[in-house]
Amino acid sequence: MCNKINILALKNDFWLSYWDTIVVKVGSNILAWNNNWVNLDNMKNIIDWIDYLIGIWLNVILVSSWAVAVWKNVLKEKWKFIEKENYSLTEKASFASIWQIKLLNFYSQLVKYKKNIIEVSQELVNHKTFEILESKENFLAVLNQNISFWVLNIINENDTVSREELKFSDNDELAWLVAKATKAKVLVLLSNIDWIYKNYWKENQELIEEVRSIKEVRKYCEDSTSSYWTWWMTSKLNVMEKMINFWIIWILANWWKKNILQKIFTWEECRKTVFR
Repeated sequence: MCNKINILALKNDFWLSYWDTIVVKVGSNILAWNNNWVNLDNMKNIIDWIDYLIGIWLNVILVSSWAVAVWKNVLKEKWKFIEKENYSLTEKASFASIWQIKLLNFYSQLVKYKKNIIEVSQELVNHKTFEILESKENFLAVLNQNISFWVLNIINENDTVSREELKFSDNDELAWLVAKATKAKVLVLLSNIDWIYKNYWKENQELIEEVRSIKEVRKYCEDSTSSYWTWWMTSKLNVMEKMINFWIIWILANWWKKNILQKIFTWEECRKTVFR
């Protein structure tokens, strides 16, 4: 779902213009799911599409989750002696610092034979990066320099010095801050759920096709019996609410829908399936 906007066609097929910036946020459940610690097929397909978009002169920035979530699937194998029900924010930050290296290594291997992406880089930031003018300017300068080098920027929260995202184990807020700072045209949140439901996980669940009032939709979050759903929907609604006053197209997409990225970025498909 996204807001309507006057748009320019790119090569007659795409609804973006040259050099527009797209921020893509990939949820953990896409990259680490079903008790598997990494889904390389999904990761490869995402990189393939980003490589294509960069090849038609669009600036793409990736905000990738996974590093915090993956330890849930590997602790049983590697660290049996510290397995327990709940972990402190410091413990989660420690796991993130370990697995972010592996995350970047996967991405680095996947871009080796890409046509347009030369290499990947990682920018670790926190909320203060966007609040302090000098830090923000330095961050944007590196992003733009990397883009000129055909390097894919992969952004994560610096969990070693910040704990904000770890409270929710998600990067929605970070993706929003990046989109605003870079004046992105589009923010795409790739997830494993279609959208917002009434009575989620119940027999009479119903997909909400159109959101006219965020306040009205929040009640479905409050009524939810699932802690996961409550967290998931609250995170998305918070981002949506902040973006209302900014001219950024906000799209929430279910990765498991066939050819979802093609449907988002191809004009004819997007006009039929994305715009409301």
